[in-house]
Amino acid sequence: NPTFQLQDPELIFQLAQQLYHQGEYRLILVLVKDMHKRFDTFDQLPDTYLVVVRTLANGLQQWDKATKYLMFIQQNFTDHPAQARLPEYLTALSEHKRLEFA
Repeated sequence: NPTFQLQDPELIFQLAQQLYHQGEYRLILVLVKDMHKRFDTFDQLPDTYLVVVRTLANGLQQWDKATKYLMFIQQNFTDHPAQARLPEYLTALSEHKRLEFA
């Protein structure tokens, strides 16, 4: 059902992580679509979008889209712990290298 959407952001985040490890990249993108509009106060939204970044870069080799998500995180979640590593991630994406997150 293309209109189905989960209504629990925590569940979406957990599923996205599991699906990444199972290589179900396209499903991740469907699950997290417009999360920032639907769950703008969800405290793990930047972490969810980091899963999307890994999905786009490592799974689908869509470097430009992954870069856009990283830029979104950089601009909108300035207090997130990943901020210190975002320049490193952006460089890796520009060089089409696999992203490794701690």
